[in-house]
Amino acid sequence: MAMNETSCDGDECWEFTDYGQRILIGCLLILISMSGVFGNALVIFSVYVSRKLRNATNVFVVNLAIADLVSCLGIVSNIIALLSRNGWPFANWICAVSATTLMTCVGVSLYTLGVISINRFVLITKTIADYQKIFGSKRNIIIWLSFIWIIPVCVVNVPLIIGLGEVGYNQKYHSCSDLSNTEYEHLYDIIIGLGLFPIPLITVIVCYIRIYAHVIKHAQKLATREDSEVVSTPANTQSVKNDENGVHSTSSNGNNVSSSIPSVSASAKRATFASQRSTTASGRRVMRRHRSIKTYLSKRQIEITKNLFYVLCAFLICISPYLFVLLLDDKQGAQFVPYAATILMFNSCINWVIYATKHPYFKNIFKAILLCRWKTIPEPIDSVREGRLLCMKRR
Repeated sequence: MAMNETSCDGDECWEFTDYGQRILIGCLLILISMSGVFGNALVIFSVYVSRKLRNATNVFVVNLAIADLVSCLGIVSNIIALLSRNGWPFANWICAVSATTLMTCVGVSLYTLGVISINRFVLITKTIADYQKIFGSKRNIIIWLSFIWIIPVCVVNVPLIIGLGEVGYNQKYHSCSDLSNTEYEHLYDIIIGLGLFPIPLITVIVCYIRIYAHVIKHAQKLATREDSEVVSTPANTQSVKNDENGVHSTSSNGNNVSSSIPSVSASAKRATFASQRSTTASGRRVMRRHRSIKTYLSKRQIEITKNLFYVLCAFLICISPYLFVLLLDDKQGAQFVPYAATILMFNSCINWVIYATKHPYFKNIFKAILLCRWKTIPEPIDSVREGRLLCMKRR
């Protein structure tokens, strides 16, 4: 859509014409697209070849990978739009379909992150029975997946159907997105911003904070329990010593007893000393176990803290700039939109790193796939077991 030069001034008439900056963003989008396609395809293929990865949580990991994969493929249209000097070279409807698909998949990715955080929260903090009620059946999984897809589809497309926005080739930003300088441009941006971002953001933050609080509380209970065991052990040892002293005092002070048992036999002494050594050794074992548990819990807390830090920072860093720009007036935020959108798309190529490579099974299966070591894949599908996949015969 052509811009009205006479009715605008300053940033309102700003257009992303600096070809050097467009090349820079285009190159970044190429890297994001290539990395995202590779990583998310690897996640999907890993779940395909290994039955060990087929559980409720990984259903959502695969859904996340599919949404991010489609997003990274959809980035190609924006790369073409940015690098083309003469505008969009194809039919406008192609750019419009690409824009709606890209926005929808970004929303699906965000809502999937929110549901994954709910899944982990229920799994860690609730009982197995509660988890099975919420995520244990195929019917419930389908309901969750429907929820994840329907909301972004409605948020992106319903306003377009009722005429509250337009999508296609945006001449202002040289991208496939919602059009600038339309009657409801800012309203559509607000609908997208409020419909796709706050709910997943709040869900992720609340769930992970509550998970961390639960782990800290559980660790404190374990430490208190082990402390009570350590405290009780010296008391038992002291009681054995008191019993031994009691035998000697009875022998020395009681006339009847001293006459019948003038001294403790050698075998009794050996038995008593053996009991002392056994009790002392037991106390040492409890203390060592206590120290090892405290060390384990400390490492576990640090690891959880780091993972939460990475997840939350990635989520906030990638989403916040674009959300902030959407809520700004077009005069104030126009020049930042291309960079904010690029940071947002970066989320599609790092989710698979955070949610997949941290998992030990995914790590091992990634390595097995990339090195064609199919025999090391746990619980493989029949085609892997029978050696019918690519490059297996060469091994």
